[in-house]
Amino acid sequence: MNNFHILCYVLWWIAGVNTSVTLVQTPGFVMELVNKTTQLLCSTKNAQIEQQGIYWYRRPEGSQELQFIAHATVLNKLTFGEGFVKDRIVISKDNFRGIYTLKISELQPSDNGTYYCVITHSAMLVMGNGTDLLVVNEFPTSPPTTTQKPKCRCPTQSQTIRRPSKEKGLPCSSMILCILLGSIAVLAVLEVAVIICFKNIRRPYPHYFLKQ
Repeated sequence: MNNFHILCYVLWWIAGVNTSVTLVQTPGFVMELVNKTTQLLCSTKNAQIEQQGIYWYRRPEGSQELQFIAHATVLNKLTFGEGFVKDRIVISKDNFRGIYTLKISELQPSDNGTYYCVITHSAMLVMGNGTDLLVVNEFPTSPPTTTQKPKCRCPTQSQTIRRPSKEKGLPCSSMILCILLGSIAVLAVLEVAVIICFKNIRRPYPHYFLKQ
């Protein structure tokens, strides 16, 4: 990395990120096979890219150092960093959609890392959110294993709620039925008792008048 790019890197840390312009990199993660080609996109908001050049940096996997990949001027004149071959890297931009593209061919595991796009705006450096690149010999055939919780053999909440209603439904119904039958029986007994009493009350009066 030459002195100019070191100076740009230092200025970016000092100046911070410009809030008026945003760089969004998509996708956030890319997995690709060895010797294949991939494209990393960097879109900008509130900036006219036809008047902007772009820098691309890489942070290797497991490192905190930013490696300068290449710089494309407004006229798309390219300057490459040390160790990066121009035959494998193509930088382009779509002025209409506001998108920069970094195309890397003949991918190797050494290309693994996080890639950042950087532009200058109002004398400040604006950096994208980054895209993680993982180069593999073959795609995994199964999803990543996750630790699963052991299945609970206890009844679920719905089962716990339903079971008492099934078990206690019959005793409750029987109790209500007994109460109803008991009430009917009491009413019947009271009715019979009232009738008998009424008859007993009416019978003595004729005899009482006859004896008189």
